Amino acid sequence: MPTVTVKMSDAQFAALKREARARRTSKAGLLREAFLHRHERAPGDSAYDLISDLVGSVKGPVDLATNPRHMRGYGQSRQARRK
Repeated sequence: MPTVTVKMSDAQFAALKREARARRTSKAGLLREAFLHRHERAPGDSAYDLISDLVGSVKGPVDLATNPRHMRGYGQSRQARRK
């Protein structure tokens, strides 16, 4: 089995040791598990891919920028908008 070296901060290493001890597994086993869990998701999942089932579930204007009324006060503080 190939060997990989990973550099991490002292705090990250301490957290890895605590987690491995709590789960009664090796640090390497914990890292392999984390990698496999991350790798099981489709590579390149974008934010859109993750919420695509929710797109279109909310009623409202299709694009707020198409109506200038919706953009009124955009970028201003709340105090400036009240004036």
